[in-house]
Amino acid sequence: MKESYVALKQFVPSRLCERNAVERSNPGIRSINERKVPWFASSPACERPSRNDVRLLAVALVLLATVSGNVARAQDTSMTLTVAPSMVQITLQPGETWSTEIQVVNGNPYDLTVYAEPVLFEASGEDGRPKFKTPPGMLGETGTPDPTTLAGWMTLPTGALVIGREQTITVPLTIHAPVDAAPGGHYAAILIGNRPPQGAPNESSLSVTSSIASLIMLRIAGTVVEDGYIRDFATEKMLYDTPEAQLSLRFENKGNVHLQPRGDITIYNMFGKIRGTIPINQTNEYGNVLPGSIRKFTYSWKVDAGLWDIGRYRAEATLGYGSESKSFAQSTTYFYILPLLPLAEMLGTAIATLLFVGWALRAYVRRAIAIETRHPVPPAPPSATVASVARVAPILVEEKPRLTLTTLIRPIQVGIVDLRSVASAPKTQTTIPSGESRVEHNKLSLGAFLFRYRYFFGFIVVVSVGWVVASALFVDVLTYKRPYEVHAVQEDGTKVPVR
Repeated sequence: MKESYVALKQFVPSRLCERNAVERSNPGIRSINERKVPWFASSPACERPSRNDVRLLAVALVLLATVSGNVARAQDTSMTLTVAPSMVQITLQPGETWSTEIQVVNGNPYDLTVYAEPVLFEASGEDGRPKFKTPPGMLGETGTPDPTTLAGWMTLPTGALVIGREQTITVPLTIHAPVDAAPGGHYAAILIGNRPPQGAPNESSLSVTSSIASLIMLRIAGTVVEDGYIRDFATEKMLYDTPEAQLSLRFENKGNVHLQPRGDITIYNMFGKIRGTIPINQTNEYGNVLPGSIRKFTYSWKVDAGLWDIGRYRAEATLGYGSESKSFAQSTTYFYILPLLPLAEMLGTAIATLLFVGWALRAYVRRAIAIETRHPVPPAPPSATVASVARVAPILVEEKPRLTLTTLIRPIQVGIVDLRSVASAPKTQTTIPSGESRVEHNKLSLGAFLFRYRYFFGFIVVVSVGWVVASALFVDVLTYKRPYEVHAVQEDGTKVPVR
C-alpha cells in the first residue's frame, strides 16, 4: 500500500511536466494559471512514469478497493446465535453425574462454524451481569480446566461444530461432581461462538467473532449457608413534586450458595392506603445473587394520585430467600410528595375557610348584641296608671353590650319567632292585661323572612357545599387502590415494564 501511494504521488506530478515546460517558456501563461496548479505540480520529478510504475499503481488501486470492500462487509456482517436453555440451575450430591443437551440455533443465511468452551463466571458489579474468566489450566500445554472447578467437571465436545444455515444442533453436556466436591455454589458457563478456544489456531484475523453463553449454576448438597440481608433501601431523593419516585434496593449474600430473593415493595400514602406494589423476582429466574456479592434492584414508580393525595409516603420492602429454610428480610424508607399546585389549592382553601368562618362568627355576634341592646322596658307594676304605662311603653333603652350565653342564643330565639309568624294568621291581636290597649302584629311574608335572614341562609349553603366537597375529597384520598406504573431501571437507564 505504501509503495502504491508513492507511485501515485510520483505519477500525478509527471503528467504535469509538459504543462510546466510550456509555462516556463511562456511566463504570461504561467502567471495566469499559477493559482490553478496544485501543490504537487511544482515537484522536481518531471519524468514520465515507467510501465512498472503504472502496473504498480493499478495493482495498488485494486488491492485498496478489495480490502476496503472486505472491511466494509466485515463491519456490516452481523451474526445471530441463540442458545437454549440460557441458564441451568441444578443440585447434585457429591459423586453424582448429570447430563443434558444444549441447543444452538444458527439464525444466519449462511453456514456457521462454532466452538464450545467451558469458562467460569462471577458477579460483575451490582447489576447482575456475569463476568467470564478462563479457568486455571486452560492456558497451559494440556488445555484442560482445573479439575477443582465446575469447568473441570464438565464434558463437552471438542473441535469445530458446523451449523447449517438457519439450522439447530444439540451440544451434549455432562457434569460429574467429585466425591470431595465442596458443598455450596459452583458457577460456570458454556461459551458458544465462532472463536476457537484458547490454544487453537485462529484461521482468520479479519472474521467477526461472536459468542453466547449458557450459565450453569450448580449447588452441591451438604452444609450450605443461606444468609442474606437488605443492605440498603432508599429513594433517589427525599422530596418529589410529582407522584412518582425511583427506589433502589441492595441485597447482599453472605452465604456460600446463590440466593434468589423474592418479595415485593409496598408503597403507602400518609393515610395508610396502598398506592403501589412492586414485585421483585416473582416472574423470572434471573435475579440470583452470587455468594459474597451485592445485587441492586432499581425500580421507578408512578401513581395516578388524587388532588390531596400528597404528603409523606412509606415504602416497605419484604423479601424471602433460601430453599432449605425460608428466611425473610425487611426494610422501610420514607419520602415526600409535595406538588406545588395541589399544595397551593389546599392552602388557599384553608385560608378562605378560616376567613369565611371568622366573618360569619363576627356577623352572628354583632346580631346577638344588637338584639340584646335594644329591647322594650319591662312591664309596669300593678300600681301604675294606664296613662303612665302608655307613656313609658314605647320608650327603648340602650344598654351596655354584655356577651353571655343568653345573648348568644337570642338571635336563634328571634329567628324561631319570625319563622312561626310566617305560618301564622294574617292578623293577631294581643290585649294588655288591663284591657285598655291592643297591639296588632302583621304576618311576616316568606320573601321578607328570607331577605331578613339572607346571611344565615348563605352561610348554610356555603357550609353544605364545603361539606360535600370535603367529603368527596376525603373519600378520594381514602381510595384503597389507584392505577400505577412500575418499571425496572436497567444500568444504562432504560426502563422495562414490570407489571
